[in-house]
Amino acid sequence: MTKTEQHSEKVALFRFTVISSLLPKTAGTPEYRQELRRLIEKSWEIPGTNRTRVAPQTIRDWLRRYRTGECLDSLRPKLRQDSGKRRLLSVAATETLLRVKRQQPKLSVRQAIDRARQTERMPQGERLPHTTVYRLFRDEGLMKPPPFPTPV
Repeated sequence: MTKTEQHSEKVALFRFTVISSLLPKTAGTPEYRQELRRLIEKSWEIPGTNRTRVAPQTIRDWLRRYRTGECLDSLRPKLRQDSGKRRLLSVAATETLLRVKRQQPKLSVRQAIDRARQTERMPQGERLPHTTVYRLFRDEGLMKPPPFPTPV
């Protein structure tokens, strides 16, 4: 079993543990609401994250998925279709970001995004996730720290 499969199984078992006490209860009843409140107030050790709370809508979603699929597999995390790939940036956004970073290599990712948004070439309303822009810069070799000056 791969690490990903092991993690997926841990997550599914965790989710089942959370919803199991709600399975025999009918939604909307006082018992259901009381149990849901207890679950959202409880501190959990959630696999793969530092978070400790689970939102009520998340619990309802897991419960719906389990009742629809009636199996543990329905509680496994969904794999991203674009996993390991850079999310698409428009050609104009990519060119603008690269030009800004090459002109001012010391800019942080956030500063480069802000500077790029100020140009007229940046498409209005384009999403520029920091991680995507960071990967773009890294892949282009623009995230290397400047070399240390050699002593004379």
